[in-house]
Amino acid sequence: MRQVLIWVVLFFTINVFSQHTLTFNTTVDLEPDETAIELQSNKLVSSYSFNKLVFEDLSYLLLGGSAPSEGLEATFDESKSNIALSGILTSNDGFILSVKGDLSATDEGIYFIDEQNGSKKAKIALNFYRPFWGRRSYDSPKTSVVSQRAFYKIEKAKQYKIAALLKDYYYTTYLLEDAGIPVESLVNDKFKQFYKDLVKNHKYSLDTNQINREVILLDTSYIVAKKLKEGPKNNAFKVAISAKDSTIYVPEAIYEGVTYDLDKVIALYDKTVSAMDSISEKLVLEEHKIAQPYWNSKKFWYFGGSPYYARETVKNIYIPNEDKSFDEQFSDTPGDLFGIELQFGFFYQSKKNGYWPPRMFFARTTVNLGQGSNVGEFESRTYNFPSKPLDTISSGIVSTPLSKEGNYNPKGNLYNYGFLTELGIDAYYFPFERYGIFGQVGYSNLNFDPGKGEDAEVYNLRLGILMNLKAKEKNFATLQLFADRSDLSKSPNSKDENLLFGFKVGVPFNFKQKL
Repeated sequence: MRQVLIWVVLFFTINVFSQHTLTFNTTVDLEPDETAIELQSNKLVSSYSFNKLVFEDLSYLLLGGSAPSEGLEATFDESKSNIALSGILTSNDGFILSVKGDLSATDEGIYFIDEQNGSKKAKIALNFYRPFWGRRSYDSPKTSVVSQRAFYKIEKAKQYKIAALLKDYYYTTYLLEDAGIPVESLVNDKFKQFYKDLVKNHKYSLDTNQINREVILLDTSYIVAKKLKEGPKNNAFKVAISAKDSTIYVPEAIYEGVTYDLDKVIALYDKTVSAMDSISEKLVLEEHKIAQPYWNSKKFWYFGGSPYYARETVKNIYIPNEDKSFDEQFSDTPGDLFGIELQFGFFYQSKKNGYWPPRMFFARTTVNLGQGSNVGEFESRTYNFPSKPLDTISSGIVSTPLSKEGNYNPKGNLYNYGFLTELGIDAYYFPFERYGIFGQVGYSNLNFDPGKGEDAEVYNLRLGILMNLKAKEKNFATLQLFADRSDLSKSPNSKDENLLFGFKVGVPFNFKQKL
């Protein structure tokens, strides 16, 4: 009858969102009458924990790691002239702020927006990502006994995690106080935060009024279970502890007959207090670990914004000038490009369900607004000039040919800036675990002021097949086999040659083959 009552409480209170009180007995064990699992909501994990799941999904999708560490990482090539910069500036459950750049350096350092001393080539972007509308599905506990066990296991694991932590705290505190070793008080701000975290993030309050100090001090079973028994060299020393207004002398006699090792108790106390500082995160880990096998699918949307700066250089532009030498008529022209790229993305993944294989879908829309250039108009060619005769020591005459690779604009324009607008849509779909299809559609518009360059409008398209080369969860690569049209206004026939076939390894996002 009692078991029936527990299950009734368990599954007919799944819509209750009330705070749950955990009551403890004299030795900090959960009271028997309070161990029935009462669900706080119809969610498999707490809202606090689920928000972290969505953040981990976004982080893995875009950055390749579910818990990226904050900080910048710089790598250099052998010449120390090229620097790759990447890292997380800051992040929380609501957003990620990262930076990524490829820079070239001189002996004097890295310069931006400097026509004379600036780097020849560079690109750096500040990336902001925010997830929203995250959802995960699982079998309803009203109809699935598997989900019923999942709810029970998660709630029980969380409650007993709290109980074990509190037990360690009270036992080590009282043992140290009994030996004259100072400890933090329960009214300390550290422990106030501990209680607040439980209430705010996991909807738990604690009833610890029955905990008895004297019972704990006589509980030798705890000392044995935690391997805190006294070592052979623990006695015969004296401790003097300086406080603010006085010095506390711990008499040597207080250690006579003590049956626990103070060093081990202090170590356990410090470990326990540290764990109490992160109680919310420890409960999240419990929820994630136990809930993982029970998810059937996941999906979320995200928004991203990336302001960027890029440095480009058109090398060896030929500008005729009879007053200059041959080499002086060639010069490098650097340019500074900047703008912002916005993107909206959607990700969905499911596990195998009956006859349906696991599926995965990713799509995003990108908008890029910024300063572009007419660098695409420039073409390379070899410049040959009349030979210059030179006298040789042996009275003969040789000719030194003047030849150099350079760039020119057949439209006659100099290097200039224009306003760039780019739109793009990417979609990747895996109807099967190892095989999928993808498509990319793009639009680009580059607009110049009169006399600065010719406006350009381009549509492009790429379609292809996706193949995961290895079936293992880790160490697999995705191969793209595609047909490419870089400009839909041109003919795909042999004249324009605007139909290319190729392959590429990798996709612009990260995913695990299994949910």
